[in-house]
Amino acid sequence: MSNSVRAFVLAVTIGLVLLVIAAIHDRRARLRAERVEIAPDDEPSPDTPAGRRYVRLVAAPFSADERARVEQWRGLATTQRIEASLADPSLATHLDPATCIVHDAVVLVCEGPITEVREVISVCQRVLDAGRTLLLVAPECAAAVLEMLAVNLHAGSLASCVAIASDAARVRVRELTGAAGVPASDLRSGYLPQGVFGRAERVVCDDTGLWIGTGGPAES
Repeated sequence: MSNSVRAFVLAVTIGLVLLVIAAIHDRRARLRAERVEIAPDDEPSPDTPAGRRYVRLVAAPFSADERARVEQWRGLATTQRIEASLADPSLATHLDPATCIVHDAVVLVCEGPITEVREVISVCQRVLDAGRTLLLVAPECAAAVLEMLAVNLHAGSLASCVAIASDAARVRVRELTGAAGVPASDLRSGYLPQGVFGRAERVVCDDTGLWIGTGGPAES
């Protein structure tokens, strides 16, 4: 066997090994996502099945003052409500009800579902490097992505909010923040130009709506 043939066979073998490793990694990520259960502390409750994994929530219930400030801010003329909802309670920065509040957010509006962590990992790194927070708005978001963002949020790394919104609601977010709609193919490419991102000074999202505006209702 010539050296060139050996080199070709070696390259193909390495490529196949890498594909197998990637497939195993994706499968493990899906299994982890299916086992995640959000708990208010490090210990499982007596009613929880064994073998589940936990994301520890560090969010605290709203104080009366914080709740009043949020309600006042929502009523301001500079605050706009959008028909959307918080993707998962694990992303809450405040509880009772589960609410996510982020400041100075980079806004990414996705035209299709967010299906894999790798679709947003480069965006998360860019936002983290810039010292900003992240608002993702999409029609759907995979459990593995929500888990990754929740872990980073509650570890104090990257603060993010994921809002699930209809086509019309996503258009409204784009109008308010200056973001461009990003198709799924562009999201999967791993690179997004700076021009597709919008900005939101303040964001509040719960299961009843998404509010975008200026000023601050409460420190998160």
